[in-house]
Amino acid sequence: MRILLVEDNVEYRQLVKRALLERIPDGVVDEAADADAALSLLRRATPDIVLTDIGLPGATNGLALIARIRRKGPQPPIVIITNHNLPEYRAEAARLGANDFLTKGSTTAQDIVSAVNRLTDGHGT
Repeated sequence: MRILLVEDNVEYRQLVKRALLERIPDGVVDEAADADAALSLLRRATPDIVLTDIGLPGATNGLALIARIRRKGPQPPIVIITNHNLPEYRAEAARLGANDFLTKGSTTAQDIVSAVNRLTDGHGT
């Protein structure tokens, strides 16, 4: 399973990556710190799922990244993982095609892995 993890906080990104690889041992986690890097990775490999924060550095935030992914192929499931747990962000993420919305403060590593498994037909463990 190939996972694209888009998160600007290096420590949090590494924490999520470690949790994913511990529970999905055959997984590959591609990492991007911003939307431009994520789009570059998407041109090279099609992930089975995209996990992205909303607050990303640069001109393109996580919501705009979703819109760009959905305008182009491929169409992997997308999970938002963010500190910005606001109804307007949830509504916009859903409108743009996000498949799930998780809040960093109340989400465990197992919650993230469960979302990945559910949205990729359980290709993980």
